[in-house]
Amino acid sequence: VREREGERGRERERKRERESESFSEMADVQNRAHGDGWGSYSDEDLGESAAAALSSFGELGTGKAAGRGKGRRLLTKLDVLSRDEMQKLWRRQIALAVLLLAGAVAQVLVVQLLFASELDVPVGDVVLHLRVYQTSPYGLYVYSILVVCVFAFACVLFLTYAQRILLHSHAKLRSHEQLWGMLRNGALLFYIDPVPYIMYIIGYLATGGNLGDPSNGDKQMIALGMVFRNSMFVAGTYLYFWTSAHSFRIRTGPLPRMFYVPKLGLLLLYIFSGQLLFWRQNVAVAEVPFVSIAYLIRICARYSIWRRDVVSAVVLHTVLELCVVLWVARDVLLTSWDVAAEEREVEFDAGDSHERSQRARSWHFFATHHALVYTSYYIAYCVLLFGLPVGPAIAAAKMWSFFSLWLSPMPVVLLVYWLGYAVVESFVNLPPDSSGLKGWFVPNTISR
Repeated sequence: VREREGERGRERERKRERESESFSEMADVQNRAHGDGWGSYSDEDLGESAAAALSSFGELGTGKAAGRGKGRRLLTKLDVLSRDEMQKLWRRQIALAVLLLAGAVAQVLVVQLLFASELDVPVGDVVLHLRVYQTSPYGLYVYSILVVCVFAFACVLFLTYAQRILLHSHAKLRSHEQLWGMLRNGALLFYIDPVPYIMYIIGYLATGGNLGDPSNGDKQMIALGMVFRNSMFVAGTYLYFWTSAHSFRIRTGPLPRMFYVPKLGLLLLYIFSGQLLFWRQNVAVAEVPFVSIAYLIRICARYSIWRRDVVSAVVLHTVLELCVVLWVARDVLLTSWDVAAEEREVEFDAGDSHERSQRARSWHFFATHHALVYTSYYIAYCVLLFGLPVGPAIAAAKMWSFFSLWLSPMPVVLLVYWLGYAVVESFVNLPPDSSGLKGWFVPNTISR
């Protein structure tokens, strides 16, 4: 027993020495790159040094399992965060989720208690008793200012992150996840879609009168806004999370040739299905899954506005949503099993059951962080959609055969939460030589 304990202690000491050497090599690469300038070294020299350092880092705490990887997955800030730093980010995201849910409930209560009223709408021989809500021109003006402010902050985030990745990190040290992060931040800009709200602010200041709801317009403008919003939501959530979860378990060589094909094919079909519903059936579907069919049943059941073609089309769209969710869940489970299998090898090789590889900690943070974000966002979206008065949607379905199954306009509380999520994901995808506020703009020397 004493011999085994002694061997385990020597193994841990050798592991700490390898860790120290790998960080020293990585620091040397970054110092050569940023301290003396990229031009002082050729891409080949720098690439070889980076590959050696990253390969050495890939062996940390992973025993034989890391030998298969050869350090294919390049380092990001997430790969060098300590357990305490991850817990701080996790606690902040939990606080943001609590604020989101509280804000959603508060908005529903304020609208129902202060702005909602009963209204009788005659439609032919039938009188619809509907509960509706209206806001004043000044309320729309304030709302438009808030949306523009969120958009401005999103622009700052996009430009800051893009210049850090493209201008202050070498191409050979740039990971796929960092480029997908740029796609996510860019998708957020189009998801907010501030153009109608900017026009409303200009018109309000010029006339001081009511110019109408900035989220309304003719059918072409509504369709354009819906395709932008749904497409950017798909790119910023499904595509980013799906590609990142899949690439996490690819430890050798480049990404497979067919890596993007099934993902883009299924997601483009999903977007096309939503557009087809709008133009053929006059149905505006929600961007979050499984909500449209539930809200359609709520609208149709109130005054028996059932249309077989509309219900059948929305059911088919929901089946497509289910296929997307199940395929994404499959990749998440495969990656979780792969990381768990590697972690078992780590514990067996190191002889320490309490020790976890950095890769396992990174995956655990990535998976749990997205589970929290998507769950809280989904709950808040449903609270707002089903908690706000349904009268306008029923009137549109009964009078004009238009089925609005989404939140329009998008509540600011959801946009702020989405922005907070993008900030956290951008932070963990920064290069590993990013420390403090300065690390968002220029590299910092890596210390032990």
